[in-house]
Amino acid sequence: MAGTKAFAYRPAEQHYLVMINGVYASGTFTSIAWTILSLDPGRGLHTASSPPLADAEPPERPYNPISAGGPRLSLGSGIYRARLVTTKFAGRGALECLCTDLSIGTDALRGIGQQMSAVTTFPPLPAGTPKVDIVLPGLTALTDVAVSHAPDSTFRSAGPAVRGVGFWTYRANQPPAGWVPRDWPTPVPRPYQMRDARATVDTIVR
Repeated sequence: MAGTKAFAYRPAEQHYLVMINGVYASGTFTSIAWTILSLDPGRGLHTASSPPLADAEPPERPYNPISAGGPRLSLGSGIYRARLVTTKFAGRGALECLCTDLSIGTDALRGIGQQMSAVTTFPPLPAGTPKVDIVLPGLTALTDVAVSHAPDSTFRSAGPAVRGVGFWTYRANQPPAGWVPRDWPTPVPRPYQMRDARATVDTIVR
């Protein structure tokens, strides 16, 4: 739908293109689906913690600074930044971007012509918004990108899936065949497995 010109990304020592595949807006979220294309060989994205790919102004305690929080949406009503959610890991509180972890592109983007898909999630747009500008800090603004309106996912829930129970034992020297996806079970934890577990509720803070 839109794309940048080639640009140099110093952390990876590579040149990239960014292409916007779609902007999807529902009543609760807005998401950008985008693609990063490598134009020469390099290090990949294992240190990609700076714009335009990662957030130019990360939170004080980021859970993962190498995430696809770089793009922003621009409307007449203001600038929209990627949503942040609280998270706890090993007892430490932090904030996590609701977007793709860019470190998974470490191997995917080391060669010429390789590409990686990413998604960045934002707050909802005003109802009926037909187009947005996408700002990539340090690069450019992609103007008048069309918005596709998507239904709220809660209205499309299929409900719980019921499957028969099956078991297998993993052995490194005898990898099991496992199940096809439609037969994969979701077992209920036994009480003794839950003794040391503690439930937490994460909240969206931006």
